[in-house]
This record gives sequence, structure tokens and C-alpha cells, in this order.
Amino acid sequence: MAEKSSAAAAPRAAGSSRSVTSGPSATPDRPNFAFPKSSRLLRKADFNRVYESGSRVPSQWFSLVFAARPDGPGGPRVGFSIPRAVGNAVVRNRIRRRMREAIRLELPGFQAPVDMVFHPRRNVLTAGFPALREEVRKVFRRCGNS
Repeated sequence: MAEKSSAAAAPRAAGSSRSVTSGPSATPDRPNFAFPKSSRLLRKADFNRVYESGSRVPSQWFSLVFAARPDGPGGPRVGFSIPRAVGNAVVRNRIRRRMREAIRLELPGFQAPVDMVFHPRRNVLTAGFPALREEVRKVFRRCGNS
């Protein structure tokens, strides 16, 4: 007669997923280019406040609405609004990834306490990445000076 197996007695196989290891932390000669949740606009109320009290900055590949944050200190927070008219979900996600990367790389040099909502246009996909990054840098300067 066969013995009953027990889950506790059976040897366990190794997990199939890779272990999570943290990368090297930021050092003075290597800034941290993360895009944490604290740097993103997530709540509808925050988006509405930016739209109601914000200023608009037009650009070749996107428009930007920004507003100073009333609760004072802290770095900038960024949100995206990409309408369906721009394209299907695949196109909108590609646009969002390109914009997020350009913004992520420029955030360490911009520390004003403002909330920003980017409205990318479809032609942002035709823009070269260095040119897109430069355009983000320009609008960040305009936001910091206002």
C-alpha cells in the first residue's frame, strides 16, 4: 500500500522567480534617477487642482499644465493625460514610456514644489529622444521661473 505524502515532509523545489536585489544606491558622483510614487500625480483631486489653478506651457511635442503645490516643500510631481484620440492603448503606452523616461532623467535637476500634468501629442513618437529631453528641460526651466 502506498504511503500518504505530506506537504510538510516533501522537499520543496527552488522558487522559479529571481530574487529581488537592490541596485547600488545613489552616490554623490552617481545621482539616483528613480521615478518613485512620491514624484507622480495619482489622485483625481490633484489633477483637478492643477487644471483649475495652473498655467499652461505649450511645446512642440506636448503641452504642460503646472501649478505650485500649496503644501510647500518637496520636489515636483508629474502626471500624464493622453486621450484616446492619440491612438490605441499600445500607442498611448509607448508615448507614456518615452515621456516618463525623458522626465525621469531631468527630474534630479529640478526641485521646485510644483505639480505638472503633461499632455503629449501623437508626434512625440517621431521626436528624437535627445530633442525630447531638451524640450522637457526647457519646460522645467519655465516652470521653475514662474
